[in-house]
Amino acid sequence: MDVETTDAMGYRSLELSVDTRGRALVAWTMALILAGGVLCTRAAQDQLSRLVDAQWSCLGLPCTAAPPRAGAPHGFLGDVRLRLPRYREHFRAAAERSGVDWRLLAAIGYQESRWDPQAVSPTGVRGLMMLTNQTAALLKVADREDAEQSIHGGSRFLALILRRLPPQIRGADRTAMALAAYNQGLGHLLDARTLTAARGGDPNRWADVRDALPLLADPQWYVQTRYGYARGQEAVGYVAGVHRYYEALRLATGDAPAAAPVRVKPMRLAAKPAPAAVPAAVRRVAARNRIGACLDLSRIGIGSEPRGSGAPRTPANTGSLICSVQVAAAN
Repeated sequence: MDVETTDAMGYRSLELSVDTRGRALVAWTMALILAGGVLCTRAAQDQLSRLVDAQWSCLGLPCTAAPPRAGAPHGFLGDVRLRLPRYREHFRAAAERSGVDWRLLAAIGYQESRWDPQAVSPTGVRGLMMLTNQTAALLKVADREDAEQSIHGGSRFLALILRRLPPQIRGADRTAMALAAYNQGLGHLLDARTLTAARGGDPNRWADVRDALPLLADPQWYVQTRYGYARGQEAVGYVAGVHRYYEALRLATGDAPAAAPVRVKPMRLAAKPAPAAVPAAVRRVAARNRIGACLDLSRIGIGSEPRGSGAPRTPANTGSLICSVQVAAAN
C-alpha cells in the first residue's frame, strides 16, 4: 500500500508499506497443516496415548510420570511382565524339588489366583495356589497367604497326586488327570474313571475321562459313585485353562521347552449320551478294582460329604480312605 506524505519543508515523499497480516496467516496455516500431518502418524499417536495414560503431573518443573493406577487391568502378558518376576524363583525352586515343570506350576497359580497371594474363594480356599485348610495342614503350610509357602505346598500337592494315580496312566494323560484331581479331588477323578470304564471308554485316556467328568453333576450318575456330586465340568475347563497358560508361558519365557505336560484336545460341548438308567456295570467294575496302597484323603479335604458341611471329617464317617486302583475292564 502506497502512502504519500509531506514533510515540514514541503517536500513530498512516497512511502511503501506492506500488510504482513496475510503472510502471517499463511504461515500459521502451513504450520498447522504440518503439525496435523505429524500428529496423524502412528508413532505420534502412540506417544500421545502414553502421555495421556501416564497421567503426567508437573507444573513448570521437570515432569515425571505418575505410577499406574493400582488394579488397572493389563491382561495375561502384562501379568507375566509385572507379577511373574516376583514369584519365578519360587516356582523354579519348587519345580526342582517336585520334578514338575515350573511353567506348569506357574500356570496352575495363574489359573487359581492370577498370581495373587491374598486371593480368597467363596469356599474358603486361599492363597496363590488356592489351598484348603486341610491340604495346608497336610503339607505343613503355616501361612497360606505367604507366596513361597503356597507355591511349594501346591507343588508338593500336585506331585502327591501324580504319585497316587494308577501307573497305567501315562504321559500327558497322567498330567491332565492330576490337574483335574487338583481342582476337584482325587476321589472324584477316580469316580470319573470308573464311569468311563462302565460306559465303554478307556479310563487311562484323558479324552475319555473328560467326557465322563460332567456326569458327576448328574444325580442319576453320581448317586452310584463313591464320592458323589462334583462339579466335573469345572474340572474340564480348569485343565483346558491351565494348558493354555502353560503354552503361553512356554512361548513368553523363551525357555527350552520340556516335554509338554498337558496335551488337551478341543473341549467337546456335550458328553456322550447317557443311558436312561445307570448300568449295573458301574458297580461290577468298582467291585473288581484291584486295591493297592491306601491314602487317607480326609486329611486333604476329600470325602463323600460336601465341603463346608460342618461335620467332623474322619476316615470312618466320610469313607475317605482311598486306595490306588487298577480299573478292570467292563464286560
